[in-house]
Amino acid sequence: MKKNKKKTAFSFKITDLFPEDVLCCSMLAGFLLFFPSLLILSATGFNNWIGVAAERLLLLLLFIVIGSVGPALCRRILMILMMVLLFLWDGVDLFCFLQLKNQIDPSFFVLLQTTNPNECIGFLKLTLFRPANLIILFYPACALLIWFFGKQYKKWLFPLSLLFPVLFVLLFHIEPSHNGKVLNFVDRIDETLDRIAETDLEERLLEIANTGLKVTASEKEMTIILVIGESHSKVHSGLYQYPRDTNPLLKKRVENGELFVFTDVVAPHSFTMYSVPKLLTLAAHDVRGAFLEMPNIFDLTKSAGFKTFWLCNHPALTDKNMVYAPVTARADVVIHSSSGNIQKTDDALFPAFQKALDDPAPLKLIVLQLIGSHHDYEQTYPSDKTFFALDSAPEFFNEEQKKNRRVVNAYDNSIRYNDYILDQFISRFAKNGKPGFLLYLPDHGENLYEQPGLFMHMEFMPTLQSVEIPMYLYLHPAHPDKSLVESVRHRPFASEDLPYLLLHLGKLNYAGADMKKSPFSPEFKPKKRLVSNCRVDYEKLKKDGHGNLRNKDLK
Repeated sequence: MKKNKKKTAFSFKITDLFPEDVLCCSMLAGFLLFFPSLLILSATGFNNWIGVAAERLLLLLLFIVIGSVGPALCRRILMILMMVLLFLWDGVDLFCFLQLKNQIDPSFFVLLQTTNPNECIGFLKLTLFRPANLIILFYPACALLIWFFGKQYKKWLFPLSLLFPVLFVLLFHIEPSHNGKVLNFVDRIDETLDRIAETDLEERLLEIANTGLKVTASEKEMTIILVIGESHSKVHSGLYQYPRDTNPLLKKRVENGELFVFTDVVAPHSFTMYSVPKLLTLAAHDVRGAFLEMPNIFDLTKSAGFKTFWLCNHPALTDKNMVYAPVTARADVVIHSSSGNIQKTDDALFPAFQKALDDPAPLKLIVLQLIGSHHDYEQTYPSDKTFFALDSAPEFFNEEQKKNRRVVNAYDNSIRYNDYILDQFISRFAKNGKPGFLLYLPDHGENLYEQPGLFMHMEFMPTLQSVEIPMYLYLHPAHPDKSLVESVRHRPFASEDLPYLLLHLGKLNYAGADMKKSPFSPEFKPKKRLVSNCRVDYEKLKKDGHGNLRNKDLK
């Protein structure tokens, strides 16, 4: 009788290496990792897909390893924590991509530091209900389905969910990122380290660039007043033929020959953090080097014997976090009329401005930065200064402006209040009786639904409304260049060349200045005006018709 021999076959299951609960959770982790990446990759032509895929696979492997080591309770807590962090990071990254066409990078955190809290809240109010955000709702909804039904329907639920990113890109017409590349963590770490190194180097270069400047003043007494507005749209200014009378006080000054309106001025950027550095320094699109490597208007004028003032009505905490704060800190007197994160209306600057005017120094540079028409617009003017009813919808509003009339009316009220603020500055300066001039221009413009879906301002999506800006000049009656203004106010001027105009009107002589950039100079030469960090040619932007205002419409 033959003995029965038991045959043993070698069998291996993946659950022998990894607990079954880890494998179930890894399906959810895989979805959280790959859904946002696939959507952004699909929209951007799968640029850098190898780097992104490798990163995501490594993170998934890390998740599985973490979930497989140690006591069950600890493993589950770590897995849940990791999935929550993945969801929060990629959810915010996806939101930024859908609304800003940009993933989270170092500039995102700089922007958070420097943005007024009211603007953040206002931005969220306006963007949370856009149709594309249905994708963000789908993201956690599908994750929950995989969590509860993934094991039961794993053969089709998980693979199908990864097809949705491609469908969403087609359905919502999602555009690629402005840099045309999908960033992984390595890219972001590299950019962050580069930015830190650049900042340390630039701050040392700031001191070098502004040491030993040789500037001389031709006048023994001169007051230069520069007023920098905020988000002031040329399109909504009565002085530029807006149907509403948003500039009644300044219009009277124009009619009396006291104020001069420049008709062709273009901002270099649509963001304060990029535009203001070019207003304060010799940095420009056509100049190599960062703004912290350039001479600035405070040091230039100080070297000629001027006393300098920086009077700012942006919240102090916001202003001190701005990338250009090292430049403004070089002023002799720095005053913030809005402390901490508190935001006051611009009349809060009147006491500091009057004190600066009364200062006995014969040579003075006074720079004021207004909150102007910063969003939230209703917070920039007193309620008793509401001139245009918030629920009004005049005929000249387009359909989208009528739907959003409260926002547009609040903005127009802010422009009219800005008119009052500027008129007060001019009146106080005129009463002071000192020779000099006052120049006003904003950092950039603003979109108010002149084009469908376009509101506020986007640096990487410049429009005519966001870069065409007003500029007003008040000259002391005895200023020698007063007779020239009428002949130069129509010249095409880039506001990034503002320091040269200030040097010219301030009668300051600096050998390093390229005076061909001053519209008052007989050597003035128009240049190609580039806008935004995308370096878009303004003339091409105007030719393409991305806006409603044309300089030929101005009288």
